[in-house]
Amino acid sequence: MIGQALNRVDGPLKVAGRATYAYEHWEAGQPLYGFIVGATIGKGRITRIDTARAERSPGCTW
Repeated sequence: MIGQALNRVDGPLKVAGRATYAYEHWEAGQPLYGFIVGATIGKGRITRIDTARAERSPGCTW
């Protein structure tokens, strides 16, 4: 693949501004958005992690 021409069937639609992008599909509901948040503490040590709530969530298999 590296150095080879690639036929992009969606190329003309994207260039013309008529392509539908993944974030425009709302079949599963409104999309989620995330934000990067910097650390407020420059140095620290994790002493424990409470996983009880995560383990009770639907779909947890362990």
